Amino acid sequence: MNDLQMTENGDLLISENDISRTDSIMQAILIRLRWWFGEWKFGPEYGVKYYEHVLVKNPNKTVIMSEITKQIMQVDGVQRVENLEVLIDPKNRKAVIRYTVVLESSEKYEGEVSIWQSME
Repeated sequence: MNDLQMTENGDLLISENDISRTDSIMQAILIRLRWWFGEWKFGPEYGVKYYEHVLVKNPNKTVIMSEITKQIMQVDGVQRVENLEVLIDPKNRKAVIRYTVVLESSEKYEGEVSIWQSME
């Protein structure tokens, strides 16, 4: 299924004076992993608990992996998470999430999302 493609900043991607399209499942995973818990006023219970689990002094890898897997599995069309790696830089309050998912169509998709919290 196709969707309107977004830029890293969440704006519509326009290329050659036309709106670009992308695979909606892959984009939905990116959106879910960039969504901070409590960020959306109409659904404050949605999002990844980065402040609570990831960007903390002594992060619990098991809890983090479970949280990220749960978010990815909530995307329609994802069959399973095959590989998941979370690299955390607690000093700079940054994290990189690398994942491989298997879709219901048996296709594999690899992706990466960078998460950071500006302290300014």
